[in-house]
This record gives sequence, C-alpha cells and structure tokens, in this order.
Amino acid sequence: MNKKICIIGFSALLLIIVLFNTSLTFAQNEWDWCIVSAYGIIEIEAEIPVGSVTFSVSNLPTGTTVTNTIEVSRDSGENYNITLNPGDRVIVTWLDMAPSAYTILDGSEPNYKFINFEGRVWVATVNGTQIPEFPAILIAPLFMAATLLALVYRKKRMK
Repeated sequence: MNKKICIIGFSALLLIIVLFNTSLTFAQNEWDWCIVSAYGIIEIEAEIPVGSVTFSVSNLPTGTTVTNTIEVSRDSGENYNITLNPGDRVIVTWLDMAPSAYTILDGSEPNYKFINFEGRVWVATVNGTQIPEFPAILIAPLFMAATLLALVYRKKRMK
C-alpha cells in the first residue's frame, strides 16, 4: 500500500517538474479590449469583420510613437501588458467584431509597416503562445491539491 502511494506521489512530483519547465498556458478567448502598437513586417492580413493580422516585430525606427506593445483586458479587471521584442511573431484575430481603430501605415523601410489596432479580439498570440487566461503558476498547486485529494480518497476507500 505504501509503495503505491510513493509511486503516485513520485509521479505527481515528476508531472509538476515537467509542467514548470514547459510553457503551459490556457487560451483566453474574446478579450473585451486589445491595443496593439507595433512596427514590423506583415505576413498575413485578412478582411474585416472576420479578420486577423499576422506580423513579425522589428526594431523601432527613431522618432516614432509606436511602442511595440500589446495590451489586452477584460471588463472584469483582468489585463496583460506585453512588450514585443524584435523577431516576435504576433497574430491578432477578431471574429464578427469590427475594430474601433485599425490602421496599417507604410514604414520607413520597404515592406515594413506601422500596425495600430484597438478593439475587441477573439485571440491574441505571441510566438505561438496565446495570452494566458490565468497565471501558469497556479497550475502546479492545483495538480498537487488534486493528487492529495485522490490519495485521501483512496486511503479512505481501502479501509
């Protein structure tokens, strides 16, 4: 009996270690507000109202008001501010929600654009990782609590 509990505990510990070393996040769909201010090369641009823009972030030219940032928020008060680095790949998708402000202006170099977006979004992705619904740091304690509950239940059941 104790051997099984040790195996289960070791497995849970191994799972926690793997989770902490993996960038695990949960997708947050339909942000109430999103502001994008970036400079880069647009890879894909889809049509409004079902639209998205995919771009690679570049170094900002001097003397510009663009900030290479994304800010997303919900009416509940949850919000994230992300500073974009050169080379980051960003995808902003809106679905049946026309943005209140969306402009793409020519940059100082060929193929480079200033991207300004403001409005509701369905999904915002940076480097393939969706902006998280809640902090990933909470995942490990939730798994530990679930493992503890399973062990207590199993122990009571065996008596």
